[in-house]
Amino acid sequence: MVRLIGLNKDVTLDVRSRFSINSSDLESNLLNLKSFLDEVIIISTCNRTEVYFSSQESNNDLLVEKIFITLNWDINDIKYTFISTGENAVRHIMELCCGFHSKILGEDQILGQVKDGYFKSLELNVIKGPLERLFINAIGCGKEFKTETMLYKIPVSSSSIAIKEAINKQKRIFMIIGFGDVGKLCFKNLLVNDNNFDRLYIACRDIEKVKNDDLIKNSNDKVEIIHVNDKNKYLHKIDVLISCTSSKNFIIKKNDVEDIKNLLIFDLAVPRDVCNSIDNLLNITVYDIDEIHTIDAENKKLRKTLMEEHYYIVKKYMYEYLEWVKLRSLSPHIMKMIKKSNIIYSTRFKTYTQKKFTKDNDKLVETLIKSTSNAYVNRAIEVLKEETLNGKGKEALSIIEKIFCDI
Repeated sequence: MVRLIGLNKDVTLDVRSRFSINSSDLESNLLNLKSFLDEVIIISTCNRTEVYFSSQESNNDLLVEKIFITLNWDINDIKYTFISTGENAVRHIMELCCGFHSKILGEDQILGQVKDGYFKSLELNVIKGPLERLFINAIGCGKEFKTETMLYKIPVSSSSIAIKEAINKQKRIFMIIGFGDVGKLCFKNLLVNDNNFDRLYIACRDIEKVKNDDLIKNSNDKVEIIHVNDKNKYLHKIDVLISCTSSKNFIIKKNDVEDIKNLLIFDLAVPRDVCNSIDNLLNITVYDIDEIHTIDAENKKLRKTLMEEHYYIVKKYMYEYLEWVKLRSLSPHIMKMIKKSNIIYSTRFKTYTQKKFTKDNDKLVETLIKSTSNAYVNRAIEVLKEETLNGKGKEALSIIEKIFCDI
């Protein structure tokens, strides 16, 4: 059975940080979980940490406790989580891939993150069967939903909202700390129009790697790459700071910015890159990942209406998967029938090879074909009689007629 451990919607950023799994730990965590689970996929982003798994063990409490211990989560934090099973877990991943559970409703960045989680588990050979098929369906669902709704025409990502808000406030000089997936999205959104900014500093640890990135190669001379250790030399020059690293420690501390007169900060990282004490500085405005979605009220209404109109896509992929699960349970019975069919066929073929030169060949073939047909028809008649005596003759007759009379 496919199951899911996830975080409750109302948990704080601090709680989410405690569940966050660093990318460097992902592989070892998956392999450790696979030691007692049949299949496992982990999705860990700035807004969620979810563990999808399947197991023959029916005791959910026991499994959840083992997962918490394996991932070094505090068992006292279990109150912040939920567990979904079966159809509810299927519905959740379908809705997740379509953006229904994103902090910013309809954000499609989650689809790429689900793909990353799926391919990592595939690479490590820790998925097969039901969970693998579920994620294939869910990713297909997310792709179709994205195409049909055309939500990309309405700004939906935290990066696009941050850039749009900064431009609306007439900010002109930017710094982006970190050039991973989120940093690159911020960069793309800013450079949509060359008139959006006067100067952009990108602070990173590997300057050469960033300089050789195709995005940077195709940019203009208003973009400057600096080392993250030198960022403080430039803070007094900028209007907007966007921080989106995967660091476990604060990148921006109070003494870095307390003398700056006016600065707008967007902290898109989980755990936070920006020290909480900065929130209280009068000269600084800070938006963390939870606060950014509050800027997005008008677009949220438009997206919500559009997404509800296309919810039929979620239902289609969900029921398609559930039907596959039902039919998959027939596999051992189908294999048994095929095996029996092969015995009937091989016995008669052996008779043919032994007698084809000693008898009338046409007559022999006719006899063997009739014998094969009679093997199934006679057994069907026996079953029909048995089920009629057991009071189920009508149902048996309906099935047998479908098999033998509708060919």
